Amino acid sequence: MHPQMRRRVIHNRVTSFVPQGADSGPASLRESTFPPMPLSHAIQLGSTLVKPGLVTRIRSHSKPSVGCPIVMACLAVGKEVSYVTAMQAWPWTRKPPSAIPCSCDIASPNYLTLVAHLWDTHVYRLKDWTLDELNKWVASVEPANAQRTQ
Repeated sequence: MHPQMRRRVIHNRVTSFVPQGADSGPASLRESTFPPMPLSHAIQLGSTLVKPGLVTRIRSHSKPSVGCPIVMACLAVGKEVSYVTAMQAWPWTRKPPSAIPCSCDIASPNYLTLVAHLWDTHVYRLKDWTLDELNKWVASVEPANAQRTQ
């Protein structure tokens, strides 16, 4: 980084690099944001960061070496690894699913817990789904304008 530049951090993320002492000026210099990323893209990117595996407990204080799609997605966008963070980052996952893509007798309160069920039960235990199939399903149900929050 240029010695006359400093990082601007807002809400634990770098929003821009600005010259020191340049707190005023065009909005494009003061505050730019990362491009939005749909959950399906975050899962795909995150799958390159950790080995797919079962997560018995999500601990946000350390970077996991294995992860479920929720861990993958949070790591991909540089967010704290937790279900709460994931629901904040992708608000549509709080909604109840319109349909369950498996024949299991489950009552899924929201899309995010359904992703966890599909991972734990179908991808990992029964092996009748793959991570790619799960991710294609996520892409098929996420809103067209699905973004992570800023």
